[in-house]
Amino acid sequence: MSAQQFKLIHNFEEITSRPNFIDSVHISQNENGVRIKDLVGHYQFKERIKCGIAQCGTKHLKGYIVKLTNGFEIVIGHVCGRNNFGVDFTNKEREFNTQRIHAEQYQALKEIFDKLPELQQQFEEVLEQTGRFTFIDIKMGIKALQNDAFDYWMNQMIKAKITSKGLITEEQFKTEQEKEIDEEFSQGWGKKQYVRDTKTVTLAVIDEYDLVAQWHEAEKLKVYFERIHREIRNPAGMPNDLFKKLIKDLKEYEHNLKELKNFCIRGNRLLTQENLMKLGILFKKPDELRKVKVFAARFG
Repeated sequence: MSAQQFKLIHNFEEITSRPNFIDSVHISQNENGVRIKDLVGHYQFKERIKCGIAQCGTKHLKGYIVKLTNGFEIVIGHVCGRNNFGVDFTNKEREFNTQRIHAEQYQALKEIFDKLPELQQQFEEVLEQTGRFTFIDIKMGIKALQNDAFDYWMNQMIKAKITSKGLITEEQFKTEQEKEIDEEFSQGWGKKQYVRDTKTVTLAVIDEYDLVAQWHEAEKLKVYFERIHREIRNPAGMPNDLFKKLIKDLKEYEHNLKELKNFCIRGNRLLTQENLMKLGILFKKPDELRKVKVFAARFG
């Protein structure tokens, strides 16, 4: 069923132009006579129209399109609708609206299903071809950077000395001139401020280092796409709450694909030999420097 079928009609010509529409018919109570079979649409107009039940003919503003047992269609007022079907127009309008939304959602899902091979190819290209290193390469590289590539004490040093933004800093003593400038500046506030003897100096910035802490979000996006592609293939029998969640999640598809691609782009910026060699600033021992060099060389 199409979403069009469930929309509230405001133009009477939309009804009269239906191929099986007739103005009026005598409704019979006999088995062999013409009887009302089902509600197939609803309408509301600014000007009154006559009920299509010949015995009624009451003019009304709102009502239903009904299908007859002989295949034709007529209109009936909402009072006749209540008498024949036991339905309230407001409640039925709400029901039709729900059905319309569901039909629109199902059609949107069908259109995406038809494009599924193309969507999967785009997804795979993001994972495999965004840069020199694939999604899996980046995942393994970050894992090694966090744990595998270095010993416990080196990992502790990295965690302690590199900020979440990738800054490697060092406290250095200020020159006498720098201290004098700071003291003059602090006195300008009217009250003498404490002036530190040291300053924080940035020794290096590891590009995209914050990706290390954010990579779990990339993993969640990958799971999102795998789930979406799986559920699109077979939505039949899906519980209504899961169907609604799928439709809602699909609205984020393009945005999430861009996000996933951005994670892969950033991963390729992080995992370069030149960038990773900056870790060597933290270490002095030959064995530690060798480990940094060996790790960085994996991405050279």
